[in-house]
Amino acid sequence: MSSSALNRRRLLQAAGVAALATAVPAAVTPLAPVAGAATLPPVRSDIGVSAQPFDLGQVRLTTGRWQENQNRT
Repeated sequence: MSSSALNRRRLLQAAGVAALATAVPAAVTPLAPVAGAATLPPVRSDIGVSAQPFDLGQVRLTTGRWQENQNRT
């Protein structure tokens, strides 16, 4: 066997280095602001938003255990 053969020790070392290499940029990235991240408005206001705010008075519970719990308390 040659000295460059892959064994458990080298595999664990490589996995540790890979884990550290992926963790370090993730820890540093939030500190640096991303240029132009929140400066561009959407092209169309009706696209890209799948949820809209609504009044809680519009919510109705149908028959089931959640309505039973509401009526009980």
